[in-house]
This record gives sequence, structure tokens and C-alpha cells, in this order.
Amino acid sequence: MGKYLFGATLVFMAFAGVGRADSGFSAGIGMSTLGPTIEGSYRLGERFSLRGLIGAFEFDYSESADGGEFKGDLSSRGGGMLIDFYPTSTGFRITGGALYTDYRVNARSGGYEIGGITSNILLDIEQDRNVNPIAGIGWDFGRADRRIVFSTDVGAIFGSGFSLSATDPSGTFSQAQIDDEVSDIRKDLDDLKIIPFIKVGVVFHF
Repeated sequence: MGKYLFGATLVFMAFAGVGRADSGFSAGIGMSTLGPTIEGSYRLGERFSLRGLIGAFEFDYSESADGGEFKGDLSSRGGGMLIDFYPTSTGFRITGGALYTDYRVNARSGGYEIGGITSNILLDIEQDRNVNPIAGIGWDFGRADRRIVFSTDVGAIFGSGFSLSATDPSGTFSQAQIDDEVSDIRKDLDDLKIIPFIKVGVVFHF
């Protein structure tokens, strides 16, 4: 995925570069809660700009629970369109828009114990809704020169919770036993309506 993001960055920068230096185009690279992130923006006058971004990541993790240890993959991919409003000339902005995000967890226990019996449990966690509104604030700061600016965003994605699927492929545990074990986790995930969004990066103006 990293090589595709890098390639997309080069393509966008090449496209944006065909404009004049004051054309209002900019491209950025950085890290966010979506993973390595690229973005492109077009300034609409003094106060507004349109911004698109994409990002992705995947990594292995392990987590201990009461009945055993789970190992698996945590992944995310996403992108969307934002509208930035600059109330002053300080680089501070207020942001709103919509993001498509696909946060997923796939895990397997190394041996989960229920009532003195041990078996393996498979867990799958995913978002109930993938396209959600986002709101936040941001700053352009630490200008390296006329064309290079450091940037950060802090905001929230307003989702509808996450769903948890838990199964025992061996059939050692009944589904009722498994559902009882994960009921508290399932409720916590269903109540997780707000997903934080944080991004830091460098923006190149053309």
C-alpha cells in the first residue's frame, strides 16, 4: 500500500505543478489516524479551500483478555473530501466534510478458556457505517519557505458504532457461550460512535 500512496503523491504533485505558483493548488504528505496519508487542496479565495485525502495502514497486534491472548491484524483505509474555512489570516482553519473509513480487526485466540475448557475463538470487528461526517480544526504553521508549510488537524468522525462477530470454528463452545463472553465488549463497541482523527504533515504549495 505504501508504494501506491507514494506513486499517487507524485502524480498529484506533477498535475498540480502545471499551474502557476499562485494557482491555489497544494499537495501534502504525512501521518494520520488513517495511516500514511496524502492530500491535495485547492484554495477558493481568501477564506475557503477544498481538500481531498486518502490513507491506509495495517499492522499485527496482540491483546490479552480474561480467557486468553488474541493475535491478529488491525487495518484501516479511507479517504474523503473536506471543506476548510479560514476565519483569519493566521493559518487556523475550521474543517467539515465526509470520510469513507474502513477500520477492521481480525483476531484469533491462541487458546481461550470457558468453564475449564479451552478452544480457539475467531473475532471480527468492523464499522457499522463506512461513510461518516467529520468536523475539526487545524493549523498551517512553521513555514519553511514560501512554498513549504507544516500542517496539523484534530477532529472527530461521527460514526454509528462497531459490530463484533465471534465464533468457534471447532464447535467446542456453543454460540450462546461465546456471545455471553463477548457481550460487554460488543456493547462497548456499539457505543463507540466518535472516532478521533489526527493528522500531521508537510504541505507543498505550487
